[in-house]
Amino acid sequence: MIGILIALQINNWNTTRQEHAELHGYLNNIKKNIEFDLANVNSIMAKRDTISANCQAILALASRDSLSLDDLFSTVTLLGNENNNIYVEFYFIPDQSGFEVLKSSGFLGKLNGTILESKLYEYNYTLKQIAEQERSLNEFVERMEAETASNDIWGQLVILMTEIENDLEGYSPKLGTLRQLINHPPLKAGYVRGAISGGWLKKYYNKLISIGEDIVKEIDVVK
Repeated sequence: MIGILIALQINNWNTTRQEHAELHGYLNNIKKNIEFDLANVNSIMAKRDTISANCQAILALASRDSLSLDDLFSTVTLLGNENNNIYVEFYFIPDQSGFEVLKSSGFLGKLNGTILESKLYEYNYTLKQIAEQERSLNEFVERMEAETASNDIWGQLVILMTEIENDLEGYSPKLGTLRQLINHPPLKAGYVRGAISGGWLKKYYNKLISIGEDIVKEIDVVK
């Protein structure tokens, strides 16, 4: 009888040990996914910050009553900067493969009531918030791009800026037209949205980073 009990105990211990190893494997995959996510979101956030800063600079220049030649060159430089392309759509695409495998494995229940379980669900909820905010911004950008294209605003700007560069002494009469084009409603709306989007999206990105870092720490504790 004692031998049977010892055998059962050893078997239970081996089973627990195996399950812990499996759970650790799932969590380690989630950790790798999140580390990839955080690197990705930091890259996107940096790009949006650059666009936001450039859009703010263009709006500031466009609002001036008069422009100097230096101001004009600044405007041309900003408009021609590929990092200032307000019509570029950024979508943060997370890697949730590890979490999905954990859910389908049945091992997620072993995290019931833990901080890690709470953080994982909070992380996934924040991903949904980011997706919704990015969808809203990118759909707006698409509409503004279509309206700007239909009015050939970029084409007119390119022609005007080329004319100014070829005749620097006679640039003054063209400034009114330049300001008019920059302040064209869909283009200006795009710059306004680009200027503020870095701020409000950054709030969600930073929230995700904070939760992700907490999850990585919790997974390290499970080890």
